[in-house]
Amino acid sequence: MTTSIQKKISCMPKKDLSIPIGTLTGTEILNGKGPNISLKVSLSGSVLTNFRSIFESAGINQTKHQIYLDIRTEIFALIPGFPATTDVSTSILIAESIFMGDVPTTFAKLS
Repeated sequence: MTTSIQKKISCMPKKDLSIPIGTLTGTEILNGKGPNISLKVSLSGSVLTNFRSIFESAGINQTKHQIYLDIRTEIFALIPGFPATTDVSTSILIAESIFMGDVPTTFAKLS
């Protein structure tokens, strides 16, 4: 999964982007003003994956077990003079099962 995501990021083509000169100054009053400058944007990134296992009660003598794949991607946008980084995280449920124990013949809650 990690290799597949990494390949998709590295195969993304460069994008042409037009930004007004006023936006490049960083001054709010000039934001969006002036003629456009064409820039090429390329993306690169890194991917980290990890499995996570969760056990939780699901009733009397029942346990729910879930296995997740946690994916964290850090994307680098390479714009001349304006490097930017974005983190994207998600979790995918891979498996879920319920383990059944013996059901007691009586149940009492004692305080």
